[in-house]
Amino acid sequence: MPYVRLATAALFLIITVGATAQNKVAVMAAASPAPWLEDVRAKLEATGMFDEVDSYNLYTQMSPTLAQMQEYCSILVFTDYAILDGVTFGNNLADYVDGGGGVVAATFATASVPISGRFATDNYYGLQPNTHITGPTETLGTIHNSCHPVLHDVMTFNGGISSYRQTTDSLHPQAVRIAD
Repeated sequence: MPYVRLATAALFLIITVGATAQNKVAVMAAASPAPWLEDVRAKLEATGMFDEVDSYNLYTQMSPTLAQMQEYCSILVFTDYAILDGVTFGNNLADYVDGGGGVVAATFATASVPISGRFATDNYYGLQPNTHITGPTETLGTIHNSCHPVLHDVMTFNGGISSYRQTTDSLHPQAVRIAD
């Protein structure tokens, strides 16, 4: 079983983990309509916390290679639909994590449209995938580790009126809950 080095988000989470030699991140999502993907990319870019934010629409594009993934210090993955080349993507993503890359798996990749390939079969998930629910509005709950770098400068979180999330939040045995 691989050591789990993943941060998992129920909706959308910005990660600030100190300075890196390369502060380039990617949003890789199976999204339709495509403007949803661009909206997430633009919001990450607007934080000013990253040197570059790229996006890949995994619903219409073939999966990035491991070499392409390794250009990023972190990757945010969400799925509204099945990934076009899901097995290759999941295999490459697991290899990326094995090489030290950071992954944020978000809605619906942790729920009704999970990542496949080795990412799933070797269980790289921090939150175990299951079905999802929506509404009412969810906000930041109990903070279990306020010193964790994922929570740096996080004061609030509001999932909006839909607040899509998993029906249960079963953690991987090696995952640690930092906040609800």
